[in-house]
Amino acid sequence: MVITSFLGLPMTCMMLKFSYTRWAQVLSHLLGGFEGAGLIHRFCAALTFTYFGLHLWDLYRQHRGSGKTWRQSIFGPGSMVLNRADGREFGAPLKWFFGKGPRPEYGRWTYWTVVFTGGEPLEKFKLDRPREYRELLERGELEKHLIPAPPPVVVAFWRRFGFTALTIGLVMILLILCAAIFVYK
Repeated sequence: MVITSFLGLPMTCMMLKFSYTRWAQVLSHLLGGFEGAGLIHRFCAALTFTYFGLHLWDLYRQHRGSGKTWRQSIFGPGSMVLNRADGREFGAPLKWFFGKGPRPEYGRWTYWTVVFTGGEPLEKFKLDRPREYRELLERGELEKHLIPAPPPVVVAFWRRFGFTALTIGLVMILLILCAAIFVYK
């Protein structure tokens, strides 16, 4: 839902904004005209508000059962909110990519997560997120998080989906920049 609406909203918005460009007209034709683009845009907006509301409900539900204060839930360890440790770790992947440092020891959050498949093989988990693996072992909680690894066909499908979404996003950025720089009226 998130990827579909995340790509659908700017694609239809920019298509309508730059309706005088050739790429917007071709894309509009593929989506059923500018009226169809408007309907898709409103559907993606409704979808975005829906999953935002569901996310808030889930946060509330998790918080209610945690025994933590709201501040601890939002800014504490394990939170997705950026913190000082993220700032310190920011350069580590760049150093690793260019052979100037060791592989980063990620904890719970990385920039590639199991968002599509819901799980990964234990050996890959140990390699990709060694800090979280150690923390789960130390707390004796690893067993309750273990699930069967997704079948290879599922992984292949979601990998293709992810790369397709990334490609569409990058092409949209390129088209938007070209329209804004060269043909903006």
